[in-house]
Amino acid sequence: MRKPLWTGDLIKFVQDVREMWGRPITDIVEKTASFNLQNDGFYSCDTTTGAITCSLPDASTVPGRIAWFKKIDASANTVVIDAYDTQTIDGALTQTLTDQWEAIGIISDGYTEWKRLCNAEGVPAAST
Repeated sequence: MRKPLWTGDLIKFVQDVREMWGRPITDIVEKTASFNLQNDGFYSCDTTTGAITCSLPDASTVPGRIAWFKKIDASANTVVIDAYDTQTIDGALTQTLTDQWEAIGIISDGYTEWKRLCNAEGVPAAST
């Protein structure tokens, strides 16, 4: 049995945040191949046929952009979130999802970095 792509509570939380900032979530989609992040959104990644890389834009060009990624299959393939050029995601050039249902939420600081919001269980990230 397949788990839901996203839980209602998580979607509601992010939509509430976006409403406060006056920007709606524009993408709630399943990805099966590598892609460039274009919009705020939820990206359910099915790596059954191969690894997926999401290339992030320059954080300075998308202040406050929020994206959530979730690996939805049990294959050995990974989901890699790749920061722009030498920018980082909480100090690392990439973040990798390896296990089924593993997830990460990130937000652009509007300058030179992406910050982790929380993990799949809604636990806030340790860094600030």
